[in-house]
Amino acid sequence: MAASGAAENFFLDRSREDWIEHAREKLELIGKITSVGPIKAENRLRGAFALIGERGKVDVKFTLTPEHDPKVQEIELTPAKQ
Repeated sequence: MAASGAAENFFLDRSREDWIEHAREKLELIGKITSVGPIKAENRLRGAFALIGERGKVDVKFTLTPEHDPKVQEIELTPAKQ
């Protein structure tokens, strides 16, 4: 994720480099991404979608900032149980 798409507080708990490593670890489990599932909105600022890969799926939950041009405030990557 580009830093410009991230909220100011996004990298407070985990650095950009740690996020890259974290995402790499989760995505390596599923192999090459073959498709992206539809966004399921929880409300105007929260939602989820799936990244489907050759060997599995990672569920992505996100929260956006309440601004005119929303930024990513939080992301959760969870390998789906098969």
